[in-house]
Amino acid sequence: MRIRLRYFAAMREARGLDEETRETSATNPRELYQELRRCSLVHLDEQYLRPARNDAFCAWDEPLNEDDLVVFLSPFSGG
Repeated sequence: MRIRLRYFAAMREARGLDEETRETSATNPRELYQELRRCSLVHLDEQYLRPARNDAFCAWDEPLNEDDLVVFLSPFSGG
């Protein structure tokens, strides 16, 4: 399945990209993030991230669909 990924903050620094499209066998954001970690593409601990799918926060076990846009957001503060 093809998934679009968008990166911000620490994730963007780790990947060196703003966005990419990947082929994956992951069925949910948790599996997708674990896949990225196994490929040594990111190193942030999952507990410090919050997944979003198609511009809305989601659960780590929410099913993914072809062409979904997934973002893993790290904590941030405004000001």
